[in-house]
Amino acid sequence: MKAVIESIERDALRQAMKPEIEMSLVEFAEKIAPFPLSEFQKQLIREYEECEKRNLPLCYIPPRKAGRDFIYRLIKEWERQYHLIDARCSKCNRLLGKFNGQAEIKCPKCGKINRIGVER
Repeated sequence: MKAVIESIERDALRQAMKPEIEMSLVEFAEKIAPFPLSEFQKQLIREYEECEKRNLPLCYIPPRKAGRDFIYRLIKEWERQYHLIDARCSKCNRLLGKFNGQAEIKCPKCGKINRIGVER
């Protein structure tokens, strides 16, 4: 009975978290933006997402005095929250895995403790 209740709670938690996990970058931008996004900004964000999916570079030169770095900061925040980052050992450069958030992991090859996602 206890296992069934835990399973129901786990499913309810997944369902509650699902909208945020499957949120697109445009939805994320609209959620955190302190101002309404223009159609140009939304299109730029969609283009960025498309380029990321195809592994293509996107070069953007913002106009003067138009909240230049908002889109850049938005994309960096999105990557920080929702993308997995390849982590390598700082001593022997061995791949330790992919991480989202903060982690502390010991390298199995050289034994060094690596901190991932921690500002120094």
